[in-house]
Amino acid sequence: MIALLIRRKVDSQGKISVPNTQRFAGRDLCGRTLYVHFDPIEVRWVMLDDAGRELRRVDAPEVCTHAVRGMRMMYRMPCRPHRKRSP
Repeated sequence: MIALLIRRKVDSQGKISVPNTQRFAGRDLCGRTLYVHFDPIEVRWVMLDDAGRELRRVDAPEVCTHAVRGMRMMYRMPCRPHRKRSP
């Protein structure tokens, strides 16, 4: 099975966004771009650098059978209603 690599930029707090969830990558990685893939055996997100070296593995409790079957893993963020303009 070929893993899908997702490209993510580490924010100023050392976090990356994986499907609707923030995961800690490390403060030493702030501003860097990482590649992330999901390890289904360990149920963890695996973070890699540009050279493909593994930097960190973090648990993925949001990826569970119950969430996948119930289609609750992904959700669309509600948008803010438009402000009414005064004439």
